[in-house]
Amino acid sequence: MSRKVRRLIFYLLTVVFVVSGTAAAFYSNGWRIDTETWTVRKTGAVFIRVQPREAEISIDGKPVKRKNGFLLSGTLIDNLLPGEYEVAVSAPGFITWSNTLPVKEGVVTEIKDSVLVPEEVPSVHLASTTAEMALTPAGEQAVTSSAGKLTYQNRTLAGNKLIGVTADPSRVITYNERQDTYLWNDLKEQLTVNLNIRFRAAKPTINGTADRSGIIRIVPDPNRTSIAIITTNKAVYQYNVDSDRVEIVSAASTNNTVPYGSEFILDRREDVIAYNLDSGETRTIMTFQSKVEKIETGENGAVAALGENGALMYYTPAAGAQEIGHSVTEFALGPANQMAWREKSGEINIFYPTLNFTRRTGSLGKTGAFKWIGTRHLVLIQPEQVKLVELVDPAVNKDEPVLYAAPIINEPTAQLEVDSAKNIYFITETGSLNVIDYFDDLIK
Repeated sequence: MSRKVRRLIFYLLTVVFVVSGTAAAFYSNGWRIDTETWTVRKTGAVFIRVQPREAEISIDGKPVKRKNGFLLSGTLIDNLLPGEYEVAVSAPGFITWSNTLPVKEGVVTEIKDSVLVPEEVPSVHLASTTAEMALTPAGEQAVTSSAGKLTYQNRTLAGNKLIGVTADPSRVITYNERQDTYLWNDLKEQLTVNLNIRFRAAKPTINGTADRSGIIRIVPDPNRTSIAIITTNKAVYQYNVDSDRVEIVSAASTNNTVPYGSEFILDRREDVIAYNLDSGETRTIMTFQSKVEKIETGENGAVAALGENGALMYYTPAAGAQEIGHSVTEFALGPANQMAWREKSGEINIFYPTLNFTRRTGSLGKTGAFKWIGTRHLVLIQPEQVKLVELVDPAVNKDEPVLYAAPIINEPTAQLEVDSAKNIYFITETGSLNVIDYFDDLIK
């Protein structure tokens, strides 16, 4: 072999080495040739973590090998060219979900802590002939039978409706609908006090004039053992049951009185104000163009309020108040201050305050109340069934935020409540009280 031929072979091998090495480097860094456009593009991936762990995953109809293991908590589907992919997750005995997920260059689309819904969701029967129930912040149940008997902590209380509990769960306020009377119950002392009579005897006054109007609302302070906020037809008062001391909070009646740390949030016509129980000072945190209809409080000082004109406002101490919705009919503030609300058109919107943007759902129908369960799930209460709705993580760039909506109760419900442990209590139209505790360790 001549020197010229050897040199030519050397140059060819060098070129092949450089080209193949470069191609290998590009390949290992996620670059692929898009055969539709014949361009080199960087790939993305989809990561899915789902319960049950043995669930099967397919993408565009092709099965994906699960990679769960001791150190792996989910399945990574990599080397995907940018675009949209139909992803399905299924398991025997569970309802399959499928949805179109976006893939971007160099980005992993994450579906974390997804939960498949069983075809038959297990529930536990708690009581029959139930008319109503209430949950305390600690998750205890107060149950009213169809005969009007109110049971709490295995005791029968005076009245037929639980209003709330103080910082001491043995001190509770109940209501007797037949007599229109509020009652203070001290279970340790086995004492029941008629708050209507007791409060009237304390002689509440407005600017020196006796307030003889009736009580329309009492809310106990969950952070103290003897304080209640009492709203009459004319004003709002702070009342200490132990000392019989009365202090005026507002010289006008309100629609809302909501606990807020060491304060209470209440409305004063078009304003939403915070009242400090210790100092007696008030401050305005929101102003509407109409009267205030509903107020809810959340974590880290968050407050959401709905005006009679349909305006929805959101407040935090750091950012102040902002209007985030119009033509709103109802809303629910979630455990991480995420918000769901329904517009007059029937569509539900999801607001993420940490990212300060809203996504509109178009697949949930135009009827049904809703409650948060965890940070990415809603319970949607419809006339003939109840559905669990899973939302896509807000970091995923997807216009439709609903991942799936699957039925969990296949009959009409008269009442449904969700506690902080993610247990779902529901009363059927026949008065059967039941609880679903299947999701408590699964939903985040």
